Amino acid sequence: MCRIHTTTSEDPQYKASDGRVTSSDDLKPLTIKNIEATQSYNTALNPKIRFFVTLSSATAASGEFTMYTIDTKTGGVQVNRDEWDWFRYGMPKPEEDDSCTSIAYC
Repeated sequence: MCRIHTTTSEDPQYKASDGRVTSSDDLKPLTIKNIEATQSYNTALNPKIRFFVTLSSATAASGEFTMYTIDTKTGGVQVNRDEWDWFRYGMPKPEEDDSCTSIAYC
């Protein structure tokens, strides 16, 4: 499942449940009319547009929240990502290797 929102906030507030993020005052569905460039409090900085992308598996056992911040003058992109993975039945067991003599080399 993939959803894309646009935001004018550097640190948007949102609620997440089962890998889904709901729209809020800080996050709006991605449409042409919702995209706004934000000017930082420091007027020497370039205006930026931000996209908040959520990607999760069907069961929401794994996924990521990614914020893309694009500088509208230079084209520079900053990416911030939070990921999760839930191992419902535990971690996979490592394979045994009889040739391993020291944990430092395995």
